[in-house]
Amino acid sequence: MSYNNAKNKKLIIIFFILLSFNCLACKTADAIIEIPFSLEDNAIILEARVNGKEGRYIWDTGSPGSYVDINVNNLKRIRTSILTYNGKSEEIGIYRLKNITISGIRINAHSWVTNVSSTLNSIDGYDGLLGYTIFNGYWCELSFSKGKILLHKERPKYFTKFVSAELINRFYYYCIPATIDGKPTHFIIDTGEPRAMLFPKSLVVEKNSNVYSKVFSNGLVEEYYLVKTDSLRILDETYFDKYIMTNSFVSENTNDSQLDNVGVLGINFLKNYDLLLDFTDLYNSKAGEVFYEPHIPVQDREYGFYSYITHVPQFGILNFHFNDRGIVIDSILENSIAYEKFGIRPNMNITKINGRDIHDISKEELYDPKTFEMIIEYTVLENYFFERVIKPIR
Repeated sequence: MSYNNAKNKKLIIIFFILLSFNCLACKTADAIIEIPFSLEDNAIILEARVNGKEGRYIWDTGSPGSYVDINVNNLKRIRTSILTYNGKSEEIGIYRLKNITISGIRINAHSWVTNVSSTLNSIDGYDGLLGYTIFNGYWCELSFSKGKILLHKERPKYFTKFVSAELINRFYYYCIPATIDGKPTHFIIDTGEPRAMLFPKSLVVEKNSNVYSKVFSNGLVEEYYLVKTDSLRILDETYFDKYIMTNSFVSENTNDSQLDNVGVLGINFLKNYDLLLDFTDLYNSKAGEVFYEPHIPVQDREYGFYSYITHVPQFGILNFHFNDRGIVIDSILENSIAYEKFGIRPNMNITKINGRDIHDISKEELYDPKTFEMIIEYTVLENYFFERVIKPIR
């Protein structure tokens, strides 16, 4: 009898041990992975180790794959492909990437990587670019309000608003729908783009009679225009009778005219939301839905000087962004006062207006076109060190 009791006790102990391991496995499977990020120069930066290389990487939802300058000898080569970047094409090797640790957390990545140099040369100050497929198999919560990426195996229920998502083109751009003047279009969710919005090139073709003027920009695009629209609907935003800047950024940078009807939503737009991206079955080209919750009211959002406007500015400056020395001009209208008489050009770093330091001028003043119209002189930074005072032609 005592023998049987001892045997039963052992079986009970073994049962509870196995049950504990099973519960632990369940908890591990259901656990939420939290990855902190920093927002620097309108880019999401992750501290990561990629195939043994420690560094600071940009996380880019506009790219499925990763671009990291690493030794690929220990990685499995998947295929050879053609990479098109900034309008140039080159043959590259693509390798399977599984070994990623982010903020000390091991991620079971099912992604690919290439160490092609042309892309890496454009990532100044960082160690590479990580594509969105590093989180394949998860519901990826991109929380700008918390400053974290949260990876879920099951969809969290606290998101209520959603739109369908789609992987478009052979480049597998992760897109959501929008409508412009009642016509459907798509916008790439692109955390690698610092600006707010880049509108589709097709607008220029369809509304040629309403093109106001050609725009000169610091972007690597050939065609850039200010276009009058009747209506614009993206996520929770609806606008009527706006001028918007449209360009050929996507189609030119991929050499693919099929993307003429595709725009881009960059960080300066996306950071107004907390997003839940369905990455659970990317390998089968399924994008599912994008859930979203606004955390900044529409009236408080800042997209730059102008993303869409009700009236064309007489002075001509359309967009600029701040840096540590002042403001950098992003885009300006052709044949405008700013361009013709004031000599202002894209990429100019203006540090002073009428002798006042830019950082002593309020944002409200800088966003008011009258501030620029009253310029007597302005100071620009040249070669990172030297300042030059420019007085406009009167």
